[in-house]
Amino acid sequence: MSKEYIYEIIKRLEGERHPLFNYEALESAADFIESKFRTHGLDTWIHTFSVKGYDKTFKNVIGEIGDPKAPAILIGAHYDTVRNTPGANDNLSGISVMLDIIERLKDNKKVPHILFVGFTLEEGHPGFDAYVKSELQKKGFIDKDEKYVSLEVNQLSLQVLNNARKKKKQGGSLLEGFRGQVESLSGIQKSYCETMIDAHERFEDDYFDQGRIMLGSSKLQSYLVQKNIEVSEVIIFDCLGWIKKEENSQKKLPITEDMMSLVQTHLVDLDKNIGNYIGVFSEQSSNHILNDYLTACKGIGQLPFLGMHLPVSYDQVKMMFPDVLRSDHAPFWKAGIKGLFITDFANFRSELYHTPADQLHRIDYTMLDRISAATVKYLVMK
Repeated sequence: MSKEYIYEIIKRLEGERHPLFNYEALESAADFIESKFRTHGLDTWIHTFSVKGYDKTFKNVIGEIGDPKAPAILIGAHYDTVRNTPGANDNLSGISVMLDIIERLKDNKKVPHILFVGFTLEEGHPGFDAYVKSELQKKGFIDKDEKYVSLEVNQLSLQVLNNARKKKKQGGSLLEGFRGQVESLSGIQKSYCETMIDAHERFEDDYFDQGRIMLGSSKLQSYLVQKNIEVSEVIIFDCLGWIKKEENSQKKLPITEDMMSLVQTHLVDLDKNIGNYIGVFSEQSSNHILNDYLTACKGIGQLPFLGMHLPVSYDQVKMMFPDVLRSDHAPFWKAGIKGLFITDFANFRSELYHTPADQLHRIDYTMLDRISAATVKYLVMK
């Protein structure tokens, strides 16, 4: 039943859910998640917020079960997409597993206090995106269809952007990356760089950490603090269903060779680079949580995993493993809240990432079913 249930959810919501280009679908997804929470009897409410530079509001959808007086385990996934992608795996796989967990728990009497959250705006900042689009059009970089006006402009602009991204890969920010190269540029590249510096400076205070996005989760984390709702740990799902059985189907890992001693694997062949497993990452103080979760994974059968405890501070993770912070757990880790990030490695696994080919028929539903079962097993062990 779980695989069919998961499939039906992804089929129902598949399609671009982007704040600038398909706001209606984004809202519809939030309404669907809310209706599922209410159908399962969860105490449900909406955390609504606005962002700088955009006149629409956005919704984190929250459903609660268990004793509200106890610290909560937060289980979440984002429901928005980048532009021009149906977002079946990124991240309806996470949304559907979260909803399936609720379905599995409905008759369980040993449920801890859990907040289930459908996050919005993990993928981008609509105010920033709208401003950049407007400025690049004004300066003649892109046309009304947002395409670069020439190959030369495209290539020169991307050189500047890629150089800025290198700075972010080193734990810095895109703003620092643009600032660091502007004086050495001229012509088209200098104008593009100055435009991007202006945009990032205008919106710098609206990001939670040096240009990192995760708007929905960062705003929710602050909201929960304001409401004195204590979160003891988080479990965040983001891209779960791209599972491959062929050799060399795992492109690479977002971790370094000298850190492999911190890795636990089960049913994984790293030598042959077979991408048949999920990644489970824990932050500095979450080693016991990781071990308990991996024990639950082993307990439900054929669930290959690579688990890694990161025994360093948030700032060190940002410097050493910045790709591990690319989802909604990051604001909670930064706030010192324990937790797990669970993923199929996204672009480190699949060429479908952030493309129109991210469709429901390319997902491994057996893996989603097993992740749901393992998470429920972990929760009832609490």
